[in-house]
Amino acid sequence: MIKIKTYQTIIIILLSCYSYAQQGQIEYIFTEPENKYTYKPTLKFNDSLAVFIYNRTGYDSPTTEGMSKRDDGGLHLKFASGDNDGNQVFTDFKNKRIIFRRPKSKITEPYIVEDSWIEIKWEIKKQTKQIGKYTVNKAVGEFRGREYTVWFTYDIPLPIGPWKLKGLPVAILEATDKEGLFQVKLVSVKYPSDCTEEILVPKADKELTLKEHVYAIDNFDAILLKKIQSRLPKEMKGKLTLNKKSNEQKRKQKKEKTYEWETEAIDENKD
Repeated sequence: MIKIKTYQTIIIILLSCYSYAQQGQIEYIFTEPENKYTYKPTLKFNDSLAVFIYNRTGYDSPTTEGMSKRDDGGLHLKFASGDNDGNQVFTDFKNKRIIFRRPKSKITEPYIVEDSWIEIKWEIKKQTKQIGKYTVNKAVGEFRGREYTVWFTYDIPLPIGPWKLKGLPVAILEATDKEGLFQVKLVSVKYPSDCTEEILVPKADKELTLKEHVYAIDNFDAILLKKIQSRLPKEMKGKLTLNKKSNEQKRKQKKEKTYEWETEAIDENKD
């Protein structure tokens, strides 16, 4: 009886390890267009889930704050952001779900958003090159108004990638957008790794819709200015102003320039 139980325990352990046989971890260097800050993200993954984590306090979140004058005469405000859990992009490939987390900032508490599942139409090119020990192939695709060039490896046969870049049958190790604002470079790969890591859905007390999130990031400066003005003496409030910008101007330095409901509206107007 004891032997049977022992065998059952061994089988359970082996099955558990087998289910995570495709588990791994990739470390990147990641530059965002919003603030030109360089992060050190981690992509944790298995055969059905992945989570891309960056902007963690004490690890790779901005710590400097200050005020500087822009070329147009306005003020550029720089604030420290991030928290212990950081920005997270969680992907469930089997159920086609993306949930991302925004960390604490000067104007909001942490929140999560269920994103749209968008299939990126990748065009695989003939070019290859070497990244570390990996021979990688080139692919080009468009996602929310930006054209991305990525380099992927057949040595990791899972549809994973940094941030929201996914959909190739294998792993993306490097990515950049056409304008050179968004850059992801490989640092290291652990694959396969030990069957001990659990990949969890991001958590926060607050949840926004995708449209609410887009409104918040589009109007970050205005919301922040309103908070600052509320603390200033009456005679000082009118001296801090913002230049009005179109959505195109607001998103010029953002990773996501256009959203699907905006594209659909433009197409309807053309018809």
